[in-house]
Amino acid sequence: MENRTWKVGEVAKRTGLTIRTLHHYDRIGLLSPAAHTDSGHRLYTGEDLIRLHQALSLKELGFSLEEIKDMTSQTELPWTEIVKLQIQRLEERIAGMTEVRDRLRDIAETVEAQGIKRPVSSDAVMMAIQLSRMMRSPHFLPEQAEEMKTRLKTAGPVRQEPGREEEQDLVGLFRRYRESGRTPHDPEVAAAAKEWKAVIDSHGLGDKKFLRSVESYYREAPDAALVFGMDKELYAYIREAVACLNE
Repeated sequence: MENRTWKVGEVAKRTGLTIRTLHHYDRIGLLSPAAHTDSGHRLYTGEDLIRLHQALSLKELGFSLEEIKDMTSQTELPWTEIVKLQIQRLEERIAGMTEVRDRLRDIAETVEAQGIKRPVSSDAVMMAIQLSRMMRSPHFLPEQAEEMKTRLKTAGPVRQEPGREEEQDLVGLFRRYRESGRTPHDPEVAAAAKEWKAVIDSHGLGDKKFLRSVESYYREAPDAALVFGMDKELYAYIREAVACLNE
């Protein structure tokens, strides 16, 4: 090994690292230079550069600086186990990123299926995100989630009933009935409940098993319906009104 040394600026130029990064490695004990000038400046030896190369190689494999510090400070390590552990970590990250990718696809498909044109409102996106979260929750069987996705895609664009303003949609109607003190047995509430049930059935979402999954989901995440304009109290009111239709 040659006896020459390199100043920190020279090492930075050779490796593409910044001087600040090399100083940080020194501070945390990952790579402290073997020598210093009389004025205290760092001097790196050939062995230091080999250790730096090893550290950078391990960093490329995804190991943390703390892990690299431990690994490079020991002469004997269970390398097979270390590599297997890193493979497991990477597989977990890949699975996580795949989940995010699939959810983004669900969101895009949901927005497109509802005929929402750009620019897309934040409400539409939040609704699509919530639907994606529902479909991927453990409360729904895989076949239920696939059925929901298929129904959303084939339902076509959402159409506003002529003359009905946004605040006059079914959710808003139920809210006004509830706030005015009308009971779920009230004839007008019952009429709204029939319309609600018809909408649910038209999308193929009235299956009892599916509804039980929905109930289970909202019990665990009662505020999830907020994105649809409902709080848990209003959702319970609508549910009771629909149940009254069978009495």
